[in-house]
Amino acid sequence: MCSNCGGRNHFKVKCKKFHDVSCLQPLVMWNGTEITRFDKTNLLVKKMKTGHEMRVLFTIVKNNLNCLLRLSTYKKFNLMTINKQKYLMAGTSVSKDKLRTPQEISNAS
Repeated sequence: MCSNCGGRNHFKVKCKKFHDVSCLQPLVMWNGTEITRFDKTNLLVKKMKTGHEMRVLFTIVKNNLNCLLRLSTYKKFNLMTINKQKYLMAGTSVSKDKLRTPQEISNAS
């Protein structure tokens, strides 16, 4: 049984909903800078206009990197909206027992 999606005919390594990327492999940025990945997570993301949900692979890196676009730019061009009730502020510490699995997130929706 797949621990990622709950499917009975495959394991996590063969799951189509989980894209495994080695954390040891450096992430190469647009300017050629290499950044070491700390972790990765596959989260459920919802388009607010259409209600369509999809899984997106996020790569977690150090927090002291310069951004190409500021939050105000994202908002101004409507590139994304932030549901303030469902995210953690930067620097917020959460113990692992309070983090929800993708399965728990999809069941709560």
